[in-house]
Amino acid sequence: MNTKRFLTPLLLGLFLASCSSPQNTGDTRNSQTPATAETSLRTLRLNDDGSLSNEEDLKQLCRDIAARPQTVVVFMHGWKGTAAISDSNVQNFMARLATVRGRTYQPGKRRLTGVYLTWNARSLPGFIEVFAYPETRARADTISQGDGIPRIIRALSKAQRAHVGEHFVVTGHSFGGRILGRAIGKNPELLSDIDLVLLANAADDADSGRRTISAVNSHPYQRRGLPRLVWVTSAKDTATGVLFKMAGGRPAIGHDKALQTHVLRITKPTAHDPKYHGKITRTANRLSPYAHNIIVDEGLGDHPDVWNEAMNTILNTYLLHDRD
Repeated sequence: MNTKRFLTPLLLGLFLASCSSPQNTGDTRNSQTPATAETSLRTLRLNDDGSLSNEEDLKQLCRDIAARPQTVVVFMHGWKGTAAISDSNVQNFMARLATVRGRTYQPGKRRLTGVYLTWNARSLPGFIEVFAYPETRARADTISQGDGIPRIIRALSKAQRAHVGEHFVVTGHSFGGRILGRAIGKNPELLSDIDLVLLANAADDADSGRRTISAVNSHPYQRRGLPRLVWVTSAKDTATGVLFKMAGGRPAIGHDKALQTHVLRITKPTAHDPKYHGKITRTANRLSPYAHNIIVDEGLGDHPDVWNEAMNTILNTYLLHDRD
């Protein structure tokens, strides 16, 4: 038995398990208000074969989106995540939406709607799920090749395009980033329907990223020059930076220096400046006019550090300003 080949995926599984339930550090004050169609969690579920489980929920959601102008943010969780209200992924997603909604959207009487994509992100109960890491990873890859994600994106985009002046954003974390990235690679035309795809600390390998970038490059888009597909990875992410390569022999896309297009440093507020600021530097790599691969050398923490002010800075940078 090759002990290294067994222990390394187990170590990666153990590390991801410890990172899969971060503390809810978002401002939850606004999320404590009575739930409405806008503030409640709108959940879409994918079956193990990648098909959509709750078709009627998608139809109703599209009717709601088409009825009134609103920015729509889709989030797909990673390993061990669920759609339970007690799940930290749900709590942090809703808390971040509530903070942004209260700060930016509600004062202008605009709407911000969150859509949560969930999937069967575990194979075994409790702690022993760490032993099923390869099986869960394989299921994630199957889901990425199904028709559920393309159907969801096309339907939501069509409903959202009934209005102008708002954004449609799709985000994923860890295995969620892996699933969405591979789905885009199989269906590169989907980028035409999205303002921004942001994959945070994606647990996917560089070879897969290259295939996705190649597919995006070969598609004849007709749109603004703003890149739509962005990987964002923390330099401090031990799971994707060290253990992922040990487990599979290949670096994660975010840590492959040959694929990194930008280095980002996010500075925190000070007593003299209450805002977060991002300083982004271009590398020598030129991969695609529509795809960026950013390594954050300062401002993001370890693997689960996703829903925070630093990531908000990244979103605003791409949605409000053209990047080259």
